[in-house]
Amino acid sequence: MPTYSLFLRWGAVNQLPIIQEARVPYQAKNYQCQRCLKSFPCHEPYLYHASKHGDTIEYICFKFNQLASLTPDIIAFHGVYCRRSTHYVRVTISRPLGPTSTIQRIDEEEELTLEEFLKTDFSFTERYKEIMKRVEEFDRQCCRPIYDTITVRTLGYSSLDTGSNFIQFSTKKLVNRLLSCFACIPISRQLRSSRWSSTRDTRSTLLCSSTKAISATNGQDLVADDPSSVARNSLPENVSGVIAVDSFYSTPNGVRGDKVLVATPQDTIILLRQVNLDALLRHTRITNQLREIVGDYAYEELREYEEKRMDIPDPVYQGILPDDLPIRVGEGIRLEDCSPMLEAQVCSVLDS
Repeated sequence: MPTYSLFLRWGAVNQLPIIQEARVPYQAKNYQCQRCLKSFPCHEPYLYHASKHGDTIEYICFKFNQLASLTPDIIAFHGVYCRRSTHYVRVTISRPLGPTSTIQRIDEEEELTLEEFLKTDFSFTERYKEIMKRVEEFDRQCCRPIYDTITVRTLGYSSLDTGSNFIQFSTKKLVNRLLSCFACIPISRQLRSSRWSSTRDTRSTLLCSSTKAISATNGQDLVADDPSSVARNSLPENVSGVIAVDSFYSTPNGVRGDKVLVATPQDTIILLRQVNLDALLRHTRITNQLREIVGDYAYEELREYEEKRMDIPDPVYQGILPDDLPIRVGEGIRLEDCSPMLEAQVCSVLDS
């Protein structure tokens, strides 16, 4: 790759006496003082050091690889989602600040629209190619495909030129194309049920709804019809609050919470395996607690995924369980047996 040299006139900026024909060569990535032979990795400390000797440098020489260093790079992928019929991609981007900056690159987490993401010239790495696959897959499931937008817009014009093609374009294909264009618009549950009937998760018929309960005599005794699945479609009746959620997934049956930590009136907490979002939203108090846990922005996103009912393999929300949680899925424990930090967290949620 070619190397370029850049000479900057520095003395005119500082308005100090100029030493004519004084140049600082960039050798071994160090600037060396001609008086005391002390070297500096950057030009700014060197200029300050030269001023201590009473010298002023007129020209500074930089050498850099121009093409490779100025391309932004994606170093982390945080997700792709739909908000009000617009697709967004959230990534951490490492951007170069130029060869003359003491800071070479800066990393920032950014939210880009799909159009902005596709127009940005990122480094073509393996991570970038994998992200593009996930973005295109999400776009194909949620709305009309990225590259089919032009086809939809030109459909009417091409039909005017050839009447036979318009006749051959069946009504069923036209309806399917229109549905793909407006897939992001919320529709009624009745229409959606017929749309997703062919792709519903067959595993739901094999799992019993939860009948978990805390025994009045022993808060750690759990009773269940299916010990391998805790609270698939409903919450136990004696739940007083939601403390934490490990993750939420979008499925054809709605949004599902995995590893949901709940509290009961018997001063006991239980870690449930799966709880549907609509079961949480039936209780006003739990709904408010859930909004406090995930935040307003994530809460609205979960509501949109609940309406669209898309099958997305990755979590649409990634939460965190308390580090000092002493129980596993399907187990319960009294608050008095928890650590003081966990007990305080539970009491704070219940008192809110």
